[in-house]
Amino acid sequence: MGVGACALTGINTMKKLTKIGVQLYTVREDMKKDFEGTLAKVASIGYQEVEFAGYYNRTPKQVRDLLDSNRLSAPASHIPLETLRKDIAGSIEAVLILETYERGANRLEAVREEFIRDLNDIISIANWCEKEGATRLTLEVNW
Repeated sequence: MGVGACALTGINTMKKLTKIGVQLYTVREDMKKDFEGTLAKVASIGYQEVEFAGYYNRTPKQVRDLLDSNRLSAPASHIPLETLRKDIAGSIEAVLILETYERGANRLEAVREEFIRDLNDIISIANWCEKEGATRLTLEVNW
């Protein structure tokens, strides 16, 4: 009885989620066929945030307009390393237009420092794997 009471007390004090999001990779086939309609459907069923896995030949401005018209935000986006290698300026521009990350000099500096720290960790992991004879290493980096 005492444990149950504690558990119920804990439930009452739990923080409620204020926004629910969806990773659009889960509906990638629908996004390919009907980008605008899929975003509208996602919003209509109650999602408030989306994580992109590609913009399907839309400009960042077009995507921003669609987010606004559907009252969605995009706090995260998957950007393949190859895309960054080919067009880092365009990738960063998209992030800023979509307001994917909190803006401001302090935040950008924190991201830079975090990126350098993570990159050093990845290099250390790769070196360890090579030393141990691992022939393949696959990483997904998320901040």
